[in-house]
Amino acid sequence: MVDWLIHNGCESPAASKRDLVEVLRRRVDLLTGAERALMEMYLDSGQSFRRIARLTGSNASTVARRLHRIARRLTDDTFFCCLRYRRRLRVRELAILRDYFVRGLSIEHICAARNISRYCVRSAIRKARRLAALYRCEHLSKENCLCPSTPSRKSSTGPDPSASAS
Repeated sequence: MVDWLIHNGCESPAASKRDLVEVLRRRVDLLTGAERALMEMYLDSGQSFRRIARLTGSNASTVARRLHRIARRLTDDTFFCCLRYRRRLRVRELAILRDYFVRGLSIEHICAARNISRYCVRSAIRKARRLAALYRCEHLSKENCLCPSTPSRKSSTGPDPSASAS
C-alpha cells in the first residue's frame, strides 16, 4: 500500500512500512481540510489513488503526487524535533513552523496570514533547521558526527596525558 514511503536502508520492509504508516496516522491530525481528508481516505480505508481520484474528480497522478508530498512533509522530523526543544521557541515561531513544515504553506502565504515579515518567517525556519540538526547530531556517536562545530578527535590542544604517567 505505501511502498513508496519505505526508506532504502531499512532492514525489514514490512516492519518499516508498518512503522511509517503508524507515524502518518499519528501525525495526520496536524493537517487541515482537504489534505487531512485525502490522507485519512488513503490510510484508514486503504483506497487506491485511482479510487480517490474518482471520488475527488481529479487525475490519479495528481492525487498520487499530493499524497506523496503530504507524506514527505509528515515524515520530515524537523518540526517534531522543534517540539522536543519547544522551550527554545516562542509560540509564534512554533505556529510558523507548523504552517511551513507540516501544512506546506509558502513563506509569502504565512506572512500574509500572520501579518509578519518574511524575515521573521525565514529566521524561524533557519532556527528550526539548526535545532533539528543539533538533535540529530546528539543522537549520532562522536565519531560519526559531521557537524563543523564538533571538534575532531585527532586534534589535541595540550600535551598527551599518557606521556606524563612515567
